Amino acid sequence: MNSDNLGDTCSYQYEEQYNLRPHRLTSGYNETTSYFETESCCNTNSQGIEASVIRIDRLGKFNEFLETCDISPVKCLTESLEKSSERTKRRYLSKANTCITALLNTICPDDSEFVKKSLFGDQENDKNKTTSSLLDAIVRSYMVANTSTLRRQLLSIATNDYSFAEVSASIPGLSHYKFYSAKKHAQNIGLGVLAQTSKIPRSKINDGQLDHFLDFITSNHLIKDLPIGEKTLQLSTGELIQTPNVIRSIAPATIIRQYTQLCEDENIQPLGTSTMYKILTDCSASVRQSMEGLDYYISEGSRAFTDLTETVEQLDLTLDEKKKTLDNLVVAKHYLKTDFKLHVNRSSSIADHCCSYALSEEKGPFCQKCDDHSHTDECQQCCFVDETLSFILKSAIERHWDNPEAVLFKVEKAIADIYEWKSHILR
Repeated sequence: MNSDNLGDTCSYQYEEQYNLRPHRLTSGYNETTSYFETESCCNTNSQGIEASVIRIDRLGKFNEFLETCDISPVKCLTESLEKSSERTKRRYLSKANTCITALLNTICPDDSEFVKKSLFGDQENDKNKTTSSLLDAIVRSYMVANTSTLRRQLLSIATNDYSFAEVSASIPGLSHYKFYSAKKHAQNIGLGVLAQTSKIPRSKINDGQLDHFLDFITSNHLIKDLPIGEKTLQLSTGELIQTPNVIRSIAPATIIRQYTQLCEDENIQPLGTSTMYKILTDCSASVRQSMEGLDYYISEGSRAFTDLTETVEQLDLTLDEKKKTLDNLVVAKHYLKTDFKLHVNRSSSIADHCCSYALSEEKGPFCQKCDDHSHTDECQQCCFVDETLSFILKSAIERHWDNPEAVLFKVEKAIADIYEWKSHILR
């Protein structure tokens, strides 16, 4: 190999190692295009660096001016002020105001405030004029509004930008309640937005539901004996109707509770509670404080519970046992007066509730067998009554009385009268 070839080989290896030759582009660009692109990128970078240098130099000279005015220097922002935090915004805006004031004091030492107001006062005045005209329009509309709802809507617009003192100065007699009600309206519903009120239409009473309820309140469960006299019922049309003056044995609240329970058992939609109270008020019944002469079973049964209450007060029981027994007597009496009537049926698996079993005789023409069902179930409430009466009788027997025969006769007679009352209700 001669020296020329050796030199060419070394030159090629050197260029290949350090990549001194420009690369050829396969997409159609030549070497000249690649060169100009590289040169353009370098120019752009150099321009950015030059602008940054100029800006830093300008900031440095500005800080020199601030130093002569005894003002701390301004630091260069690394990001846009609009994207900075609220604290940074407040700090730089305050610094800008201080710098502008220093500059105006340098240019016009005696008229800096005048120049400042001339430059920035017009925008502030325009803003004040706009807000003042808005408040005036709201006040004029508020004064001519016909309803309190419309006035609250209009006032809600002003509560967003004005205080109570500012608004009350324009609206005489404005109370704190009205102002803050409007402010609450603006927060919950919106500024000047009409509150949507849901209308609840009144529906007519279904005739089937009404007949079912009237049948219930005129049944033998609630009406006692024959009516006494008549009463006049005035309809909404002005028509007068003569109705029997009946006697009910249960209070209206208990009637409605029993009827609601009956409808749940029979899967029937009842009338509204207020509607039932209205019907009971219009179809009122006489109230008798004593049942003497009307139903001796009821009067004797009520007197029996009173006698047992007096006896329990004298028993040797603890305070908790005595209180529990007295409460049980009240519950038992309430059960016989109200819910027991609804439990009674012509045929039932509970002996105390089965009319066919209770009204039949063991032998004779009135004997009736319950072949279609058996009495295997028990009623918890009826068992509760039996247990309460048995506990009182047992406690009375165990206590030492001065006249035990009289006390035990009183207790046994009271218990017998209660069971007679229960049998009478079943009959």
